[in-house]
Amino acid sequence: MWSNLKNHNNKFINFISHKPKGKADKIILSFLYLISRGYELIIFIRDLCYKKGIKRSFKLPCKVISIGSITVGGAGKTPVTAYISEKLFNRGFAVAILSRGYKGSKERKMGVVSLGEKPLLSYKESGDEPAMLASMLKGIPVIVGKNRFSAGKWAIRNLGTKIIILDDGFSHLRLKRDINILLIDANKGLNHHLLPRGILREPLSALKRADMVMLTKIKQENSYEEVESMVREFLPNLSLFKSFYHVKGLKNLNSGEVIRDKNLLKDKKVLAFSGIADDDYFVYLIKRCGAKEAEVMKFPDHHYYTYKDIVKIKEKSRFFDMVITTSKDEVKLREFDFNGLDLYTLLIDVSVIEEEKFISKLINEVKKNERDYKNF
Repeated sequence: MWSNLKNHNNKFINFISHKPKGKADKIILSFLYLISRGYELIIFIRDLCYKKGIKRSFKLPCKVISIGSITVGGAGKTPVTAYISEKLFNRGFAVAILSRGYKGSKERKMGVVSLGEKPLLSYKESGDEPAMLASMLKGIPVIVGKNRFSAGKWAIRNLGTKIIILDDGFSHLRLKRDINILLIDANKGLNHHLLPRGILREPLSALKRADMVMLTKIKQENSYEEVESMVREFLPNLSLFKSFYHVKGLKNLNSGEVIRDKNLLKDKKVLAFSGIADDDYFVYLIKRCGAKEAEVMKFPDHHYYTYKDIVKIKEKSRFFDMVITTSKDEVKLREFDFNGLDLYTLLIDVSVIEEEKFISKLINEVKKNERDYKNF
């Protein structure tokens, strides 16, 4: 059932991302376009309320960096959040990550997922992505809550935080930010239509809020000139960077052993399963590691696994050499018994092309007007 839903979701995103192929497509897309105009009106009214002060934006007494996107389908926000947080932390900055905590029980309140040492909340309390960040990052607190202003104030008062990083914060206008980093999936690009006619959460004019743009999930064999030129139409002088994921190893979920052998997947028949927004790049990375074949079991994004799901995975695994999942899924699988099945997590890192230039630009922005934040 979930597999079918995920398939339909992917097909729908592909459908609205491309030009209509026939009369039936044109009729459906015309109907979706009418709905999207209503959605556009809602976005316009929201933005106007913030501009006119009807809705208030709050400012924290520290630097705030937002990492987000204006499209659906997974642009890599959480991995890039982890990457930027570590880069700043390793340079001596006191960093904390704020996440909404989607689907977690602490979403409406505030929850401290980690103080930088170990996870303090379960994924059911925090949501899967904050739980993943808490497992990955050492020395960097992770806090969840819909009211990110209150969560940020708590981090400043109790942890001495100097830099707040918002995971998926581009559209969160209630909290003012100093640096807006906009992510665009290089494989999906942008189109001119809002949901549900297109993949945009906001009109392309929202690009003007960005201070930096990063094209994510670059594939060596593809060209992204069209995406770049579209961004340049709105922001000709904006700093634009490109990034991709590279595989750093596989972790055995039963033993915890990390294997760095790049040839481990060579000529293997792999069963890959995930509950992420876009698993195309996940499969692409597995194949880049030399897998002979990679079949996917698809689950909905943020899916909470059940015993029945695990039984199905085990049954299907009999026909494959290896079973691999993602770090986001791993945090939701630790409570299950996988005896008799060697399940691996694909460990990835973000790599930024022209990394030194990107980090230098980021730190310069962080230090800009630093005196305004001296008296916390």
